[in-house]
Amino acid sequence: MKKLLIAGVVSAALLGGCATEKAQAPASPVATPESVMVSPNDDRQYDTFTLPNQLEVMLVSDPAAEKSAASLSVSVGLLHDPMSQQGMAHYLEHMLFLGTERYPDTKGYTEFMTANGGQHNAYTWLDITNYMFKINNDAYGEALDRFSDFFKAPKLYPEYTDKEKNAVNAEWSMRREMDYFGQFKLARSLMGDHPANRFLIGNLETLGDKEGSKLHTETVNFYERYYSANIMKLAMISNRPLDEMKALAEEYFGNIENKNIDNPTVDDKLDFAKVGGKRIH
Repeated sequence: MKKLLIAGVVSAALLGGCATEKAQAPASPVATPESVMVSPNDDRQYDTFTLPNQLEVMLVSDPAAEKSAASLSVSVGLLHDPMSQQGMAHYLEHMLFLGTERYPDTKGYTEFMTANGGQHNAYTWLDITNYMFKINNDAYGEALDRFSDFFKAPKLYPEYTDKEKNAVNAEWSMRREMDYFGQFKLARSLMGDHPANRFLIGNLETLGDKEGSKLHTETVNFYERYYSANIMKLAMISNRPLDEMKALAEEYFGNIENKNIDNPTVDDKLDFAKVGGKRIH
């Protein structure tokens, strides 16, 4: 299956935290889908398939897994922020955790994870937004129900706009002195009018109501435009057999709306006539 690289990488990252250590004895060969490359010493079972809504899925069944986990990526990120709301993709990532139609409590997801030995996180980068969690095996079904609702019916409460703007700003304030961000700011000065030459993380200055651009309206529009099943990829790992995991994927993720959008791309070329032009002392 094409384009499963991201899901594969994410699932591999989750495996280390979710699976118990295995003995080094030789493992019996396990049949895997042709699209999955695994070590000959890996005795876990894999499956890959595409749901009817075009969401691509990778499953990993590991009977020794002490936790179950899932990760879903959306092929949209910082490069797709509207210029009037720089940091939008990152801000929306924060907003999705604050309740859904089925689970409207803004603290419900976090409290559920804590009560069931779980952890959750997300990150936004240039062309991807990724959401992930791991949890006790016996709570996996409800966790998937809560998690999948992010991508069906988030509340996006307008009254939490200021709270999450401040959360995004706090992340920026905490990291702004890191060498990496200084280097990235320097690199931006070489990009001219390219979409990468914008403030990608977001802060109180870039995110907010402006003339002709209301933050909440732009947030809803961004979600409605880009959060479509056909540009999503899902990775799941559990101690359950593959057929049970496939049933869970179909039940909870098969009804995410497919808006049949084109995969977001940035085709702009650097205009070297407008690149640089600043003296660095």
